[in-house]
Amino acid sequence: MTDERLRILSRDDLPAILAIEKASSPEEPWRLEDFLAETERQFSFFMGIFAASPFSPATQAGPSCAPAQPVAGPGSGEAVREEGLAAYSVFWLLHGETHLMKLAVTPERRREGLGRTLVRAVAAVSRAKGSERVLLEAREDNVPALALYRSEGFLVTGRRRGYYRQGRTDAILMTLTLDPPAP
Repeated sequence: MTDERLRILSRDDLPAILAIEKASSPEEPWRLEDFLAETERQFSFFMGIFAASPFSPATQAGPSCAPAQPVAGPGSGEAVREEGLAAYSVFWLLHGETHLMKLAVTPERRREGLGRTLVRAVAAVSRAKGSERVLLEAREDNVPALALYRSEGFLVTGRRRGYYRQGRTDAILMTLTLDPPAP
């Protein structure tokens, strides 16, 4: 049985992030240097979703596998093993706004709701930190992403002509207005 675990990512997660990035953005992927620069910005945060399964000594990773990290189970006190990164986001919390810079799901895990989970998590963190809105840019030809963002309440607020692919693809600007946090 597996489920997903959402957590803040660190520099240690960069190899897994880069693997998803290369598979998700083959035409214009961020490079290691781009992600490293983000780790240096105090306003930049990484969040990811990992698959998780029950953890016991019999299921620990062997010498040829990446080491499993036990984490707390969902309220039951059971331990689970964190497995591979399935999705990640990079976002900025800056002056009452959140800028969703990147969101990607590994190709084999798409259409499972992981992107939606990350969008909602970013919005929840943003709201808790006092952001009034979440802003993003999405490729005009990324129909699944645009549909996801619209379904989560984002509105189209602009367009950047020729923003992607050496000036051949527009960026659609979208904004989600956040309700203030509950008192």
